[in-house]
Amino acid sequence: MGLFSTIKRIVTGGDAAHKALIRELKQVPKDKLPEALGAGLHNLCLQYAAEFVREELNKPDSPFKNSHKSNFLQEMVIVNYWITDKVLADKKKTIMEHLHNNYFKYFHIKDIETEKDCLLNDRYAVYHLNWDEDIGDHKGFGLKVAENIYGKGNEHPGEIASFWIIFYTASTIKKFEDFRSALKSAKIKI
Repeated sequence: MGLFSTIKRIVTGGDAAHKALIRELKQVPKDKLPEALGAGLHNLCLQYAAEFVREELNKPDSPFKNSHKSNFLQEMVIVNYWITDKVLADKKKTIMEHLHNNYFKYFHIKDIETEKDCLLNDRYAVYHLNWDEDIGDHKGFGLKVAENIYGKGNEHPGEIASFWIIFYTASTIKKFEDFRSALKSAKIKI
């Protein structure tokens, strides 16, 4: 798949998935909405991450070619959860708790409380510190994600991996901003 196709898919993807999730959420009783939203957001995060990982691993010149597929997928899901917290949840604990519960079930992590505190929240803090909205410098963010994909202390393709991670993250932030707008239009309060 060429660069133009990659850009087009990343920038335009999400509309159908967003519409389907909003249709589902409209049917959910208000008291069950956080749980349903957590499950739906988990599925969106997983879908976006899986598409990116699959596409990157199928490119012959991908900087992620030598990464471990499950580490790559898991880290991109965590990036998407960070985006969800940043764009949608705005530190609303209920939504993030449901999202985290789906993460632990999907990745078969048993020690939920320890992992939640150590893995997810720590990553969010590091990612937040390295995603500089003010000056638009996200290089540190991309390098941190690449380090987490390959493992701390292991060699990784640095700059080029960072570029694609930043591109993917910026595009995914836009998708979740669009989803937030669609939720507001549908009068679904989160």
